[in-house]
Amino acid sequence: MKRASDFAVARLAGALVLGLIVLSGCSGGASTTQNPAAGGQSGGSSDYAGPAPLTPDVQAFRVNFWENIRGSSRCGNCHNAGGQAPTFARSDDVNAAYEQANPVIDRGSPSQSPLVLKVGGGHNCWLSDASACASILTRWITDWVGASGVGGRQIELLAPTVKEPGMSKRFPVNAPSGFTRVHNLLISYDCNRCHKPASATPQSPFFAVDDLEESYKAAIPKMNLDKPENSRFVIRLGAEFHNCKNTCAADAEEMRAAIADMAGAISADPVKNTVISNALTLYDGTVASGG
Repeated sequence: MKRASDFAVARLAGALVLGLIVLSGCSGGASTTQNPAAGGQSGGSSDYAGPAPLTPDVQAFRVNFWENIRGSSRCGNCHNAGGQAPTFARSDDVNAAYEQANPVIDRGSPSQSPLVLKVGGGHNCWLSDASACASILTRWITDWVGASGVGGRQIELLAPTVKEPGMSKRFPVNAPSGFTRVHNLLISYDCNRCHKPASATPQSPFFAVDDLEESYKAAIPKMNLDKPENSRFVIRLGAEFHNCKNTCAADAEEMRAAIADMAGAISADPVKNTVISNALTLYDGTVASGG
């Protein structure tokens, strides 16, 4: 019994000594590293230091739309804080950007949002095809409004306008002589301050470049040969008061007359088929952009 008791005491003493050695080794040993604090801005890029989203819908706007368009290579180049209104791409306050964005989007029909129609018409598309940019914007808006259950991710089918087929004019492959007058007006209205790759704030389409053929190809979607008064160039000057040189109404009429003169020199092509249906164009199609 005595030997067993002595053995137990010896084991306890050994354990105490070993514990002291371990504790001694810990003190003054390797330094510890503080874990990084959790938190920060959620759902967006780390360079945003403004106020946090005030509502779930603002957060959905930020994640699905705002972070995609606020860069300097997209809408943020002009529609930023202190820039061109509406300032929906401002990077200083996502809540203020949200308030500016709501009037230019259509929650019930994202593809018909004023912003989508504007870019689809050729305004500052970051791709070579304006319809592709419009499709992408439609998806981003749909993802935003669909995040809260408002709106949808379905493909929107819109009935096209019925048009009876008949003789119509087509743009020549190369710039017709009448386009020279249109091109000169574009330059005189200082369109090359923006609609030129080398400008300080380049905005596509680049219809105001020095090369006539390059300018012509970019300007085709902006001109209407059958109804020159419906040309985007004319509407932009007359109805939207954009970059007028003199009075906007006079400038719009000057542009309309130039396009009309160019169209007057282009012959209409007759319908050659014996059996025809109502006419549609590529622009009448519906982009398959459902989520």
